[in-house]
Amino acid sequence: MFENLIAQPSSDILISDITAGRLPPSILFSGPRCSGKLTAALELARVISCEEGKGDWTCSCASCLKHKELNSVDTLIMGARSCVLEIKAAASAFLSADTPVLAARYLFIRSVRKLTLRFHPVFAEADDGRFSKASPVLSSLNDALEELSPLYPLPEREALEKLVDSIIDYSVKLEDNFLYSAVPVNYVRSVSSWLRIKPAGKAKVLVVENVETMQDASRNAFLKILEEPPENVFFVLTAVKRGAVMPTILSRVRNYSFVQRSSASENEILRRVFRMVPEEGETLTGFLDKFLPVKPSEALSCAKSFLFSLLCKQMDGKGFDSSRETFSGLCEIVSGVETREGISLQEISSRLNKFKPDAVWKLFLSGIIDLIRKSLRSSSLTPLETDVYRKWIAAVKKAYDGTSVFNLSPSASLSRLEHEMRSCL
Repeated sequence: MFENLIAQPSSDILISDITAGRLPPSILFSGPRCSGKLTAALELARVISCEEGKGDWTCSCASCLKHKELNSVDTLIMGARSCVLEIKAAASAFLSADTPVLAARYLFIRSVRKLTLRFHPVFAEADDGRFSKASPVLSSLNDALEELSPLYPLPEREALEKLVDSIIDYSVKLEDNFLYSAVPVNYVRSVSSWLRIKPAGKAKVLVVENVETMQDASRNAFLKILEEPPENVFFVLTAVKRGAVMPTILSRVRNYSFVQRSSASENEILRRVFRMVPEEGETLTGFLDKFLPVKPSEALSCAKSFLFSLLCKQMDGKGFDSSRETFSGLCEIVSGVETREGISLQEISSRLNKFKPDAVWKLFLSGIIDLIRKSLRSSSLTPLETDVYRKWIAAVKKAYDGTSVFNLSPSASLSRLEHEMRSCL
């Protein structure tokens, strides 16, 4: 059990609870990004559905084989999450050898199905236009993915590479154009009906990722399901921060904490799972960010230009003066940008691929916060500067919540952020 969950103490607790029959029907996995929460959730679904009752990864029962491909009719994923980076990383691992190994084939198939399971046919009943528009892309993606099933031999190398490229292209279109940033309330109501249908196997499992980002209407609808859970149904929720989950939901789940892995453990994952030799100090998050359409350095450059523009506008068009006393520390940090007149929000959006996928938006905001915190470490800060910087950090965090919780577009959230930060000056 949980052989693929590396360096997480929670796996031992889960094994103990399952073996002793103590596993509750509603649980929460909380911990940082890339700590294995979704891996654990999907592995849990396989283990409790195993026809042999052992749950070993090598089990060849019909249920385990379906779960390994994430092709079980009894498992559903719901929740906002960017999947494309993992898909691209898994594709790279899959094609890294002249003859792809079976484990790498499963890795790639599973990475794609983590996306397609969010477009389960059950959601068609609550269609708000998104599902029907996504159907042609989803159908093409599923057809292409079927060709990679371990039940069939792989195509020749050239045909295989073209097939993988087409799967990536379909995945990008599906995520960029049709994946919600917050779970629609009508999707929650549809899944409630699905949960009450008898499972094909031992149990049904609903995985809800990033449950803390649910909007009020969706949270309240989901809470009603948790209050009266159907028989033979397990709920596995994930969250980055346990404290951000609604208290009434927390009271109905058992929490399993996931920790930030050590550098050595992350290197082991990069070697074992993604079949690559990590660079010194490389993290799993940093590795996945390499597959972004925008380089992290470009996101940081735009963050510098954004702050530079604020300082220029604060000077009422008098131009940039690096010798000025107020905000001199920040001026020095951002003075290396290529323009001396600031940058427009439209240009930032264009340079950062319109903030797609969501990880680009997070990188940009993280860059702003890192630059501000660097300024806060200056020994010559005035009380005014300290107050402004702390307000700016709060505004940036609010901008992130605007997209992740309140479903604002990054462009709209950026416009609000500029206004709020400028009003602090």
